[in-house]
Amino acid sequence: MSNGRTIGRAGLVGMVAVSWISILVIGGAWLYSMFADFKADADRIREERYEDRRSLVRDEVRDAVELVARIRRAAAEDLARKLESKIRDVRALNEVLGRDLAKGTDPTMLRVATVRLMAALDRSEARLYAIRGNTIYLFSPFPKWVDREDALSQVETELSGVTNGQRKLALKVADGMSRYTLLVKVNEFEAQGLRVVAGACLEMAEEAVKEVALRQLGDIRYTKNGSLFGGTMEGESILGPAVGQNMWNITDANGVRIVQELIKAAKQGGGFVTYVMPPLGGQRNEPKVSYAEPIPDWGWYIGTGAFVGDIEGVVELKRKQLEQHIQDRVLLILSGMALLSLLALYLSRRMARNIETNVASFTKVWERATSGQGEIDVASLDYAEFKSLAEAANRMVAERQAVQEALSESLERFSSLVANIPGVVYHTDFENGWVNRFVSGTALDVTGYPAEEFMEGGSRSFLSIVHPEDREWVERSLRQGLEHRQTYLADYRIIRRDGEVRWMSERGRVLHDDQGEPVRIDGVVFDVTDRKHAEEEYYNHIHFLETLDRIDRAMHSGSSTDDMLAATMEAVRLAFGADRAWLVHPCDPEAGSFVVKVLRTDPEYALDSMEGGRMALSEKTRRDFRNLLESNIAMAFDPSTGLPMDDLLTERYGVRSQLMFAIRPNVGRPWCLGLHQCRDARVWTDEEIRLFTEAGRRLSDGLNVSLILDELTESEERFRTFSEQTMLGLCVLQDDRVTFVNKAAADILEATVEELLALPPGGFRRYLHPDDSDFVMDQARRKQAGEPDALPAYTWRAVTGTGRVKWVEIHSRTTRVNGAFADLVSLVDITTLKRAEEDLEAIIAERTSDLALKAEELKRANAELTRLDDLKSSFLTTVSHAMRTPLTSVLGYGALARRELDRSVHGEGNGESLQRALGNLDVQEIEGRRLNLLVDQFMELADMEAGGDLRTDETYPVDETIRRAVADARTVCRDRAGLDVVLKMEDKLPELNVLPEHLKRVLGHLLGNACNFTSDGNITVRVSSPDGKGLEMTVSDTGKGIPQAELEAIFKPFHQVETGDTLVDEIKGAGLGLALCRMVVEKLGGRVWARSGAGGGAIFHVVLPGERD
Repeated sequence: MSNGRTIGRAGLVGMVAVSWISILVIGGAWLYSMFADFKADADRIREERYEDRRSLVRDEVRDAVELVARIRRAAAEDLARKLESKIRDVRALNEVLGRDLAKGTDPTMLRVATVRLMAALDRSEARLYAIRGNTIYLFSPFPKWVDREDALSQVETELSGVTNGQRKLALKVADGMSRYTLLVKVNEFEAQGLRVVAGACLEMAEEAVKEVALRQLGDIRYTKNGSLFGGTMEGESILGPAVGQNMWNITDANGVRIVQELIKAAKQGGGFVTYVMPPLGGQRNEPKVSYAEPIPDWGWYIGTGAFVGDIEGVVELKRKQLEQHIQDRVLLILSGMALLSLLALYLSRRMARNIETNVASFTKVWERATSGQGEIDVASLDYAEFKSLAEAANRMVAERQAVQEALSESLERFSSLVANIPGVVYHTDFENGWVNRFVSGTALDVTGYPAEEFMEGGSRSFLSIVHPEDREWVERSLRQGLEHRQTYLADYRIIRRDGEVRWMSERGRVLHDDQGEPVRIDGVVFDVTDRKHAEEEYYNHIHFLETLDRIDRAMHSGSSTDDMLAATMEAVRLAFGADRAWLVHPCDPEAGSFVVKVLRTDPEYALDSMEGGRMALSEKTRRDFRNLLESNIAMAFDPSTGLPMDDLLTERYGVRSQLMFAIRPNVGRPWCLGLHQCRDARVWTDEEIRLFTEAGRRLSDGLNVSLILDELTESEERFRTFSEQTMLGLCVLQDDRVTFVNKAAADILEATVEELLALPPGGFRRYLHPDDSDFVMDQARRKQAGEPDALPAYTWRAVTGTGRVKWVEIHSRTTRVNGAFADLVSLVDITTLKRAEEDLEAIIAERTSDLALKAEELKRANAELTRLDDLKSSFLTTVSHAMRTPLTSVLGYGALARRELDRSVHGEGNGESLQRALGNLDVQEIEGRRLNLLVDQFMELADMEAGGDLRTDETYPVDETIRRAVADARTVCRDRAGLDVVLKMEDKLPELNVLPEHLKRVLGHLLGNACNFTSDGNITVRVSSPDGKGLEMTVSDTGKGIPQAELEAIFKPFHQVETGDTLVDEIKGAGLGLALCRMVVEKLGGRVWARSGAGGGAIFHVVLPGERD
């Protein structure tokens, strides 16, 4: 038995293959189903988890926005309650002070005391407490940098005649740029003759609310470590890890883009942004989804985000579970395949034994049938199976005879076919090389050579007449056919005996032996020259159309004329395989120069800086341009035409041939399109010239359209620029719709252009004041109808998109748009002019009131001048008395001392006379010092009135200066036995920008005044620095005190307090000490005031600022 393949083995392989394939298909479908379920579950998990994250961050942000809204509402309610509380406190204080103070007390003093008490209760430095007439103004918070008098004047004007209620007032600042809003509450108490205005600056109150909101938002945490972030619409971070940074300035471009998208989503009312978190501030660099919403009116946005990278972790866990399940299924599949293989082996062996028995019987019958000369006698066989085999053998013998007869007939037909076929039929055998056994006689007609020359023993091979350029290709095609055992095809050229080149198409089949070696080739060679020529014409036409199509696409690809021309030139260059393609303008022989508009080159022949350059027009180029304009086709400059080129092109730019065509658009002068060939002296074919001419005409049409569009676009751009840049609002009404509007008109109405254009018919009425609506709409209807009696100009009030009322002046005229009447409207915002008119009227009224006030002030000034005249007389009397008294003492005691000394010198006196003389000299010294002090005070007064700021750039300690001043005061007061000077000073006091002599002068005046008006008791000096920078000093005494009405007057020069006390009358001075004290303190940037003590005496307060900036 042969060792080759057996039926049993084939059966085994077939059964195993079928079983394995079935299991693999079923298992693959099973695994694919599992994978599909996994993919669906993964998508579902991603979607659910992602939506959970989106819902989480959206809910958190909305809760935060609602929290801010609650904080704002609570702050507004709290502010209103505080204003009501202030009004109640003022009323209660005024009533209490009115009861406690003596009857007949000036109401003004009650109001002053009330305001001071309210100010003491208010710890805010940004406030404005003032009194105007019977009105108390309490504003806190209030901007310190606003001119208070101007602010009070505005408030007083706005609230003129208002007795009760709540209002919001717009406060205009002098710079014209800032505006503040005051929330005020007004209550008038007629019984007390008092009106109270309590208010607050909403902008400053809002800042405090913002701080509270930021603190609470910063404390919010959700899930494990979720927190909020926020910022301004200008990019500054106010909440989150980057707080305080301007996000536009960070170096991470991705971070800037994320912030821009968050701000964009917030400006749209809220939205989601998905991104990869940049590693800012230690953040995880993972995918993240964030949601942001705006805070109305604040220019803020609040947002939060959640990382979604952990979603992939869940999906990865599912994927690992799927891998484990797949491994289990694969093991199960392999086990099933092994069991089925064993079963197939058993069944195949049984089948093989049965088949071997049947084949043995069949072989015996077949040998008998094939060895006999005639048919097998079927009747001589015993078994039905063998009879069937015998009948089959007889049929096979009969069929073989029939085939032999058909083969003979087929050979005859083949010979006839070969003789009549329009080609060469050949048969080649391989015996120590390829030998042509048969070549049809048609070889003479096809090649010009007889067939015998190509057959065995002939003088030439068929390859010898193949065109030299195609031989390699023919040999390669034959080798591929031999190697791949397939029919080979080859189209190539041959050179006939008469030298004519003809195209051949060869088809051959290679036959191989049992070992796979080639043994024979049967083939046919057809003359396809006519077909090739037709194909060439067809392909040339296709190339023509495709080239024009590429040029057309290039002409439609650019967004501008320059882009279109650049793309078209490159397409033309590539289509013709030229080294350069160029376009110049103008193609005018009368011009002095032209500009290279577009230049596209092969990198090997690039011309730097040529594009856009201007070149002079040579005489040769001038003649070429003239010839181009006279011709309707392209001109070729190559060896075939003999047309010479400009020397500049050949010598400087290396051009060896060129093609030119004149382009004549309807706009402007002609252009010139050209190609340069530099690598060789290219001869341009008629087909290329025709194609280039057609491309030039296409470019002329495209350029014409593009130039017209450029002019139209430029015209539209000029109109758009004029309409958008003008301060005049422009719009067109047609059929009661806004069909055109510029930005200036939209700005006047505080709307967008899109909103105005989207208005329905008659929708413009929403921007008209109700009182002017019918009139304006009637005039618009008349204008749109073309009625001549419509007013050309008038003024009306507009209600803007934000609810503000503006005065608008309108100028309109009837025009035609698309053949129908329309109203062309120009709008001017005259609100400022109207306000100016109103302000002028208010100014006139204010000036009238000011004149009345000035008249009243003149009356008071006249009374003050009278008082000053009386004061001058009193001053002269006082000065005369003050100077005469010490002078009289000096002169009198000097005469007494002289007399006593004369007596002692002449021996008339004794020791007592000398002692009296020394006592008189002491009195002279004291009175002289008193006189000297008086003169110093007058000089100091003159210096203070003429001098400026007394503060210095350097700082000085104050401790020792204060101690010396107190020590000097003790010396002055030493003759008062019952008077004690006490110093109470903190241990550590700051250094001040004050010269020690100025500080000593202030304390000296205060202590001297206290010593003069205190006969016994004590004088107490207290020095402290509450803020560690400035200085506070109080000088209190147990003297007679100061009347309430004199507390301010005592600081005026030459003022004397009349107490009726004899002692005080004896020692009072010129009335300059306290005036000089105030002047010095104010020039040091401080304040000084006095008040009466609770048990008598007076208390003087001095406050000096800390180190100057």
